[in-house]
Parts: sequence; structure tokens; C-alpha cells
Amino acid sequence: MSRVVHAVASVLALAVVVTACRAKPGDRCKREATACADPSTLLRCDKTGVYASIPCSGGCKNGVCDWSKSKGGDACSYEDTPKVCSSDHKRLLECFPLINEIGERPCVGPRGCHPDGAGVACEAPAVGDPCEGSGTACATGETLLLRCVAGRWASERPCRSKCTERVVGVPACDVSNSEEGDACRAEEEGRVVCTVDEMAMVRCSAGRFARADACPPGKKCWNKHDRTEVDVVRYPDFLAVLPTAPVCR
Repeated sequence: MSRVVHAVASVLALAVVVTACRAKPGDRCKREATACADPSTLLRCDKTGVYASIPCSGGCKNGVCDWSKSKGGDACSYEDTPKVCSSDHKRLLECFPLINEIGERPCVGPRGCHPDGAGVACEAPAVGDPCEGSGTACATGETLLLRCVAGRWASERPCRSKCTERVVGVPACDVSNSEEGDACRAEEEGRVVCTVDEMAMVRCSAGRFARADACPPGKKCWNKHDRTEVDVVRYPDFLAVLPTAPVCR
């Protein structure tokens, strides 16, 4: 019995020692050193020589964070969190600035999320590629916004400027420059933008951009604001001002 008591006491003493020796935020450290404060907190030695804490929702072990197990909405540090593939290679995970949250980008192309040089890349689909559900995605080349229709990716609208998912992790079509006949949405009704050649303006009317005004000779159309649309309900910190009426100058 005494041996059992002694063994239990030894284990408890060891646990106390390990806990006491565990690094904490603010502890002195060597440059570039890492450690785990707990299973969900990574410590990294900053420029001042002390440990700074970094959220690690994927699990921290032996000074390494498994970012691939993170999920959308998890806390992160924009400056310290790398862009990685999810463990199933179906999503690209990255930390968004300002809100410091993990965002998920579905990688719907055949290769999914894959290594690309020193980093990772998310393969985009092309028109006609198989898909599931009814979601949207940016096409290869970032010039089309696609929608999944009847199991295949189909073109929903051209993105004359750029289709991007970097801002909030969902597809957004920057239509700051559009052409007559391009599709537009109900919420864009009345919006005026420049044409691609910057020689005229087009206005969203009944689901299509229609010719509005031509610029005088020697002048070009200029969008006073050129920002990609964002989800202002979930991410109010981002500037989401749609372009005001362009001018010829």
C-alpha cells in the first residue's frame, strides 16, 4: 500500500513541476523560440525577447500549432498565422486582418488545396466542372463568378475587374468596370460604373448594365472609389462603401 501511495505522490509532484516549468506569455525567451502555453495557445518569442501568445484552435504540441485543424470563425493572429490547407485538402484556411478570425475558402477544383512553391494554393473550378449544392465560386483566371447549377459550375456573371475571395472568404465580383449587357444584381439597381475602356458609363437597370453616358473627347471615366463588395453584416469593420457615381475627367 505504501508503494502505491509513494507512486501516486511522485506522479503528482512531477505534474506540479511540469506545470511550473511551462512557459507563459511575458516570459523571457530566445529569438524565434516557440512553446505551448496550453493546448490552444502557441507562444512565439517576439522582437523584445519575451513570449507573445497566439491563438491556436487546431491544437498546440511541442511548440507547434496544427493550423490545418482550425475552422472558420476561430480566433487567430493575422501577423503570426500562416495560410494553410485543411487536413482534408478541401479548404484553404487564412487569418483575416482587422477581425483576426480564421476564414475558410472552399477549394472546389480537382486538385483542391495543394502546395504551391513555399506556400499553398486553392484551385479554382472552370465552367462545366462538377460541383455540389448551389453555392458560388470564382473561376480560374478570376474573371468569372460561377454558380453551381444542376451539378455543374455555370457562369453567373463576368468580373471585368476581378473575382476575389480574399476579403471575407466568400466569392465577390468587383464590378467597378463593366460592359453594356453584363449581368447585375437587384441590390445594384441604379449603380453607375465605368466601362472597361473608361470611355463611357453604364448603369444597372433591370438586371443588366445599360449605356448611361459617354465621356467628352479627351476625358476618361474614373471611379472615385474602387472597392470589392464585402459582407457588411458579418464583417462590419471592413470598408464596404460601394463606388459613388464615377466622373469624366
